[in-house]
Amino acid sequence: MRIRLLDMVADHGTALAVNGAGRRGQSMGAGEPESSQCPRSHGLGARRCQAPSALARLAVVTGAGAFGALVTEIKLDLGRQDAARIDPGAQRFDLGPGTLDSRLGAAMDSHRLDRALSAGRQAIERAKLEGVAAISARGGGAGAGMTNRAWHRLLNAGGSVELEDMDVALILKRHAPALGRADPYQALRCLGGFEHAALVGSALAAAQLGLPWWAVGASARIAVLLALRLNPSARPWLHVPSVGCGEVSLVRLDARL
Repeated sequence: MRIRLLDMVADHGTALAVNGAGRRGQSMGAGEPESSQCPRSHGLGARRCQAPSALARLAVVTGAGAFGALVTEIKLDLGRQDAARIDPGAQRFDLGPGTLDSRLGAAMDSHRLDRALSAGRQAIERAKLEGVAAISARGGGAGAGMTNRAWHRLLNAGGSVELEDMDVALILKRHAPALGRADPYQALRCLGGFEHAALVGSALAAAQLGLPWWAVGASARIAVLLALRLNPSARPWLHVPSVGCGEVSLVRLDARL
């Protein structure tokens, strides 16, 4: 069987320093790598996903090694702040030099969010045409750590914000009216990042096209939670490691988004 590893990379506005007056300053340096309803134009929540076949179930239970050795990696560059860091071998979508700083406003507008969702979906459609049998996906980029902490804080109710996460508290407070609407699409627009949206688009497209989709890393696990909120019937096709993304998190997501 053929496996496609999708590596989605985008920088975040949260990678930029914020001066005392609330202005965006210089880059903070090295990146942080991974360890309303969805628009009808993308069909993300429109089609119900069929249950996987016995063969597909066996494949996802036994793990990626059972598929064989044929693994191809595709990198999607969705927007970098520093052109020197762009991988010349990546597929570029030019959504902008990373998202905006979610501490100061929405991470992206609806147009760029739609394009990021489409980028993920297109990657799955290409994989399907090339005979790929399963997808493994991850995301990352400069500033992704802070964005992921904001998502974890939003998706896991309860607990206090630690002093070192006051930026996260600022993000959630600024976007509280939009986040309170129980709309994953608007939450993606406010918090970002481009790679989170592309991961959501790819996860739902994989489920709709009958491809098992494995989450690798924090950004991809967050994307699974958002994808399932948009289309719960995708659940049999989306898979995450047992650490950090269990059924409790899915229940909390249902309560918060």
